[in-house]
Amino acid sequence: FRGDLAAETLRGRVRAARYAPGVRRAVCAGAVSVRKAHEVGAEQVNQALRGEGFVQYDEQEGWAWGQLEADQYVGWVRADELGEVQRLGIDVELTPASCPRGAGPNPSRSTG
Repeated sequence: FRGDLAAETLRGRVRAARYAPGVRRAVCAGAVSVRKAHEVGAEQVNQALRGEGFVQYDEQEGWAWGQLEADQYVGWVRADELGEVQRLGIDVELTPASCPRGAGPNPSRSTG
């Protein structure tokens, strides 16, 4: 969580100015950097691969803030590198038309 925002599921357990329910998304690009701040030069705290689940709680200046489903890391990723998901069985899969146009592996954009 951040001081100003936390997941609705944390209400009553952590203090935050506001709470959000979150929107389930998935990584569209081959690999994306999860960053401490919403800027390309910010410290990378983790990396997510295509198809990984991400719960988005906020969006600012083209960046989405949320939490990776697999390892629970929180941080900022480029919003245009995320798409909607559908659940098929127990696996998360991207719906084919859900990724923003042009999203895909681009190490210079994703991991810079």
